[in-house]
Amino acid sequence: ETRHAADAADAAGHQRHRQAPLRVEPDHVVGVGGAASGHSHAAGAELQRGTADLTIPPRESHEVRKLALKELLEKHGTGNVLVWLGLEAKGAAASQNLCLFAKPKDLKLSPPEIRTTIEGKDSRWTVTLDSNRPALWTWLEIEGTDAVLSDNFFHLAPGEPRTITITLPAPMSADALRARLRTRSLTDTYPNAP
Repeated sequence: ETRHAADAADAAGHQRHRQAPLRVEPDHVVGVGGAASGHSHAAGAELQRGTADLTIPPRESHEVRKLALKELLEKHGTGNVLVWLGLEAKGAAASQNLCLFAKPKDLKLSPPEIRTTIEGKDSRWTVTLDSNRPALWTWLEIEGTDAVLSDNFFHLAPGEPRTITITLPAPMSADALRARLRTRSLTDTYPNAP
């Protein structure tokens, strides 16, 4: 079977050099065209945004570019800068990643306001989440039920909605689902979180 999706858009924060190499490591056997994109935030405000077109060779690790972040990190601090990365291949999102320059416990995050929109019926629903600030390690819970979610524990970037599919073991009304739905992120684990 030929696989065309890139496996990862990987960036590692390098404290000493204050830069992040943006690498693409595809698992497909045929080369494809694509685009790598990235944007950085501090305290929820966008600092930079960029996109680079690229050709992704088959099964070959490829460095797209080094992201020079020294000035941003010195100005805002390592606990304030988040670099969001994305890889698009054949017109669709193939991979996403987040580059951190501090340990999660040292990030200076403000509590996000996560908005949810629920659609569906019976036991099959979608929840679209959107946030005004970075919401790292976001997770959903539906109290009192063993729901199956298409994704959980993901990073939610400001202005980039994410849709999750929920399959419930028994039918439920929209009002009942809304009442049981809990959305949390990393800041909810901080001491003195509401």
